[in-house]
Amino acid sequence: MLTMILMMVLGTQKANASTLPLESSHYDVRIVGGIAEIELEQVFSNTASDFIEAVYTFPLDGGSAVDDMTIEVDGREIVGVIKARDEARKEYELAREQGRTAALTEQERGNVFTQSVANIPPGERIRVRLHAVQPVDRSDHQYELVIPLVVGPRFSPVAEVPDANAVTPPVSRQDTGVSVDIDVELNMGLPIHTLDSPTHAEELHIHHARQGVSVTDIQPNSDFVIRWSVDTDEPVAIALEQDDHIMLRFEAPEVPRADSVLSREIIWIIDTSGSQEGLPLEMAQSAVLRGLETMNDNDRFGLIQFANQMSQFENGLVNATDVHIARAKDWVRNLRAGGGTNMVDAVYGALNIPEDTSRERYVVMVTDGLIGNERGVLASIADHLGPARLFTFGLGNGTNRWLLEEMALEGGGRATFVTGGEDPETTVQRFMEGIEKPLLSDLVVDWGDWAVDGVHPAKLGDLMASQPMEVLARTTGGSGPIRVRGRQAGKPFEASLRVERIEGSALGSLWARAHVADLEREQHWGEREDVKADILTTALEYRLITRYTSFVSVERRVSNRTGQTRRVDQTLDIPEGMTYATSVSRTYTPPGDPLLTVDAPRSSRSVIAVYPWGEAVAMRWDELRQRWYDRFLVPRDVSDGAIEILIFVYSSDGSVNRRMVPMVVDSAADEFNAWIEVFNGQTRITLVPEEPLRSILAQPVGRPELQKRLNVVVDQDDEYTIEFPGTWDTVEVVVTDRAMNTRVQKVKR
Repeated sequence: MLTMILMMVLGTQKANASTLPLESSHYDVRIVGGIAEIELEQVFSNTASDFIEAVYTFPLDGGSAVDDMTIEVDGREIVGVIKARDEARKEYELAREQGRTAALTEQERGNVFTQSVANIPPGERIRVRLHAVQPVDRSDHQYELVIPLVVGPRFSPVAEVPDANAVTPPVSRQDTGVSVDIDVELNMGLPIHTLDSPTHAEELHIHHARQGVSVTDIQPNSDFVIRWSVDTDEPVAIALEQDDHIMLRFEAPEVPRADSVLSREIIWIIDTSGSQEGLPLEMAQSAVLRGLETMNDNDRFGLIQFANQMSQFENGLVNATDVHIARAKDWVRNLRAGGGTNMVDAVYGALNIPEDTSRERYVVMVTDGLIGNERGVLASIADHLGPARLFTFGLGNGTNRWLLEEMALEGGGRATFVTGGEDPETTVQRFMEGIEKPLLSDLVVDWGDWAVDGVHPAKLGDLMASQPMEVLARTTGGSGPIRVRGRQAGKPFEASLRVERIEGSALGSLWARAHVADLEREQHWGEREDVKADILTTALEYRLITRYTSFVSVERRVSNRTGQTRRVDQTLDIPEGMTYATSVSRTYTPPGDPLLTVDAPRSSRSVIAVYPWGEAVAMRWDELRQRWYDRFLVPRDVSDGAIEILIFVYSSDGSVNRRMVPMVVDSAADEFNAWIEVFNGQTRITLVPEEPLRSILAQPVGRPELQKRLNVVVDQDDEYTIEFPGTWDTVEVVVTDRAMNTRVQKVKR
């Protein structure tokens, strides 16, 4: 029924890309010794009649280090300078006002960057070139290179993510017309045995003797992934030394399953937010269903789904009996996507289920990770993980790989990614088999005669079979082998690494990136000035982009005599497989009216809402309101004004009731009724919301020290008051509703 309705109202369109400044991106990648060096060229063109400023949000691998930037203006190359972020921004803005061409590259998250180019003349092109290095992943006897090409829309609660706009750029329903070319050269020192791409198999051109690949004119709506293996077996551990820096890579060797499988507790956390609509949710359901099938009789398990709200299959954990697994499968099959991504509550809920110390606990999160409040999630994991191990599964073609890798690192597990063209069941099968094998534990590195400092990670975790680990360090010299020691299946394990010297300076940038990443982890709970100073020192020394440093490049000549320029934000393609209507909404920018409730009997078999932009949704029953509801998301291109929503109520007796519900989309409307009263030197604000709240945060504008928070009791009357000392004309109020949506409003006297 839903599919039929959607087919009737949706059509395909072709984008008009003539007004978009980004013309093309070209990636030139050279891989040597497990390290990828990337030259990225972005071409910005101005087809308008006035000078423009182009602003483009783009991704890079979360482990990459951006250590150089240049721009080409009218055939002249201008080298970028690394500076403190505020200083670089001021220099760029001054150049823009003076009418000089300039470029600024800033980091918003570990894998999200902003490229700004000012004063592009009419009819001209500006080329921005970035140099980055990143480690090449190796696990399960295969190498993998990932080139992220898309930044998916992120759920960013306003109160928690003040820079939400920086990580949630405008997204287009249609092909933006941007052309992407990628050339990869493989120099492994050994013949390549297999080489393929799970994301771009049809477009992939494989070079002679499998020494490289290329793709031409692809759409930036999916990450680019290639995997390869070599003809001969390689050691499980290697060591590379380059320009006073060392990188070790080792992995747990394959071993048979343990003779007696330990009893386990496996908690699956499933993302059902709007960005999961369509292929991502189908993949998640397939993965979890396969995971349930492979559980042992002595296991216990739990299932948690999260979007705006969190719910569980049963309370706590249940035994992995045939009856429980059959009921759990039905629960998983009935999951539906919609709403925001309240990941913090889901993580907290899973990690706070009472533990059974006689069992090994594994928490497995299945998500795309498209949120803006990453710090809150990582802090929650660090605070509540305990003895559990956290694993993450990223499903789809535009996942937030950096966050999922950080979550797994914080949780002592591993991040696994399955693209839209792959079978998630096979990957989950390998994972379930892997956690039945003995871990490589109690790991230490014996550096021998090498003098090292700044080792990252400082403490080594346990490894599952075929799970890789990398260690980076600075050195002042040495010779001889380096040894990795530990225990596996109760027996001593040792790997001896012969150090191979290679040319170049990429390892220095990778070490600096790892050092900065370790420092950043100390700031999950808030920014610290001493940590910020250490990051700044490292970044300036190694010419590295971080949250606190940026590259800026400025042309000396004045090209725009008026100094007037028009800003154009580059629209991004939506990730392949993601549904626009449930992923891109005014919930992330202007609010609109995101809640629809329908008065229909609780016993109804189902209630379907069909929105005028072509989305059909199965509504849910709300115990609190005693009504059917859907928190609908208004696409960006829907204008304010009256709309009508078609409702189908399917009764338990098989009859169908059809009705129209009128609503008004108003992106400027107040979210709640509130007023200010002043008496006896006190200011009282009274608030009457339209729906149940979780919390209210209020402060007189400009006076954060007077901020007050009210945690709302569910059965309290729907009128709340907060008082402040003094007389105030304007109070800023932030409310969070029961569905974890955040609203901000200034209330005037």
